[in-house]
Amino acid sequence: MVGAGPSGCATSLLLARAGIEVTLVEAEPRLSSPFRGEALMPSGFEALERLGLPCLPAAVPQRKLKGWRVLVEGHLLLEEPEPIGPGPACTLVGQEELLATLLEQASESPCFKRRQGVRVTGLRRQGSRIGGVTLADGDSLAADLVVACDGRASMLRRQAELPLRLAPPQHEVLWFLLAAEAVVEIRDWLGGTFLTVLGAGNGFALFETAANHNLRLGWLCRPGDDLDLTPGEWLERLAQTCESPLSTWLRQLPTSALQGPLRVPIQVGLAKRWHQDGFLLLGDGAHPLSPVRAQGLNMALRDAIVAAEELVPALRQGGEAKLVAALPEIERRRQPELRRIQALQAAESSSGELLRSQGWLRQVLAAQPTLFRPLITQIWLSRQRQLRQGLPLGSRPGVP
Repeated sequence: MVGAGPSGCATSLLLARAGIEVTLVEAEPRLSSPFRGEALMPSGFEALERLGLPCLPAAVPQRKLKGWRVLVEGHLLLEEPEPIGPGPACTLVGQEELLATLLEQASESPCFKRRQGVRVTGLRRQGSRIGGVTLADGDSLAADLVVACDGRASMLRRQAELPLRLAPPQHEVLWFLLAAEAVVEIRDWLGGTFLTVLGAGNGFALFETAANHNLRLGWLCRPGDDLDLTPGEWLERLAQTCESPLSTWLRQLPTSALQGPLRVPIQVGLAKRWHQDGFLLLGDGAHPLSPVRAQGLNMALRDAIVAAEELVPALRQGGEAKLVAALPEIERRRQPELRRIQALQAAESSSGELLRSQGWLRQVLAAQPTLFRPLITQIWLSRQRQLRQGLPLGSRPGVP
């Protein structure tokens, strides 16, 4: 198992728990990351329950969203409380602590081994079959199956010659962090909601993180944008995008309160094929997602559930034919949900881009927000319910 992200950790846990020998290899010395998606939707909670975590441990920082708001040219266009539809409210979690919990449970099995801080450099081949990986320390690991969970820029995907079918280029996101001690007024005003702001041809999202009371801000950028700004210039640009009182508070912030930006390109796609003989792609490497409505963590956990259901009987029974048959079945079961999620995300992105780019439309909506709010809310809720619930995962009889 290559990569200790959500799909790698969750799949390792399920396989080890079922008595399958697993070695998890992670290049980074720690599980921390400059930025990890951190939202759990009902679909993600369903996957966690099937992982044996019906309730999030207290050690995992968590904060339920209170609702969603959209401001257009300073006017409230949409406001909807959580939870939306059946299931729990969208919950922000500390992903580093969640991954540590999964690995702690995996470590209880004698079948689980972990190589932390060791980089995988390539694939070992046995004729036409992939039979393991090579490591940067000169070692190599033989395996009946290599599962690549090494992210959207997956090096192993390229080495296995499994190309991505990319969606049309989208905007990039610049992520900032606003220090907790400087944003008390803004945090109180947000009231635990996820805020989207569109104005003056720009847009950003703002929400409180799962821990430490910091605020995370995502700025949508497009080709040609001037991004070489000082912290003070960034605060002014943010203030110009919104109205008082938020604009006033942003202008009053000390520049030391703004951390970032961290630039995250939005690459969306689906691997044309997820597998080769002895090799399987999971997570962002198989289906890089947009950050819209925070689906990455949820879909990665659901990948793990399906992968384990197919792999456990194939690996227990032994024989290459069983394993060869299991790999395309994993892809077949996961593709419908992922295609629908990406289509819904694309529709959401298109709506946001239309509002961001068309000043006349923003002015019309801002002039009479109460007139348009019911229809916009109805369309938005229809998409959100589908994004949050996912498709039924089903189960394979006889698999724990």
